[in-house]
Amino acid sequence: MEFFCIKNDIMSLKYFGGGVMKNLIIIIIVSILVFIGFICFFMDLFNAQVYSIVGIVENANIDSEGNIIIDEENITNQPTYISYKYEGITIGLIAIKNSEDKVMVVINTCKSCEESPYSYYLLKGKYFESQSCKNKIAIDDLDNLNDENCYPINIEERKDENGKIIIGTKQLIELKDRFKNWNGPKE
Repeated sequence: MEFFCIKNDIMSLKYFGGGVMKNLIIIIIVSILVFIGFICFFMDLFNAQVYSIVGIVENANIDSEGNIIIDEENITNQPTYISYKYEGITIGLIAIKNSEDKVMVVINTCKSCEESPYSYYLLKGKYFESQSCKNKIAIDDLDNLNDENCYPINIEERKDENGKIIIGTKQLIELKDRFKNWNGPKE
């Protein structure tokens, strides 16, 4: 008797939508699409990098020869994230004073993580932490970086003159492809 009632209910759907199978297929497709939409939405929330920037973010000061000029007196024990723009791509630098008041400047991307959008460092206490691989490096170790590990990149062309640090941009331009998808702190 129950089978007969279910059958009659299903048969009655036929008059409202043009066929049970057609309605059932539409309901299944809509349900799958809604489910996929929820999955994608929650995956974006899960993968989103939530961070707070300690320090300041500023555009690079460029001299007439195209070099980046950093005033040592403006650099503190809190990081300054410097944005150098080249051909529409922002290339990030970090400037910070170490425990001996020496100004450290590095390129803010991870050697190993390459083109990851999260291949940048943020200050977490006394360490800079890669937002891609979570590798940490102490502020005082920024001048002892090696080429084999996941660390920021050393500046190759740096001159210190009269309280100013002059950074050549040739190396930065060569590294610009690493920054195409970069989501680090930028002005």
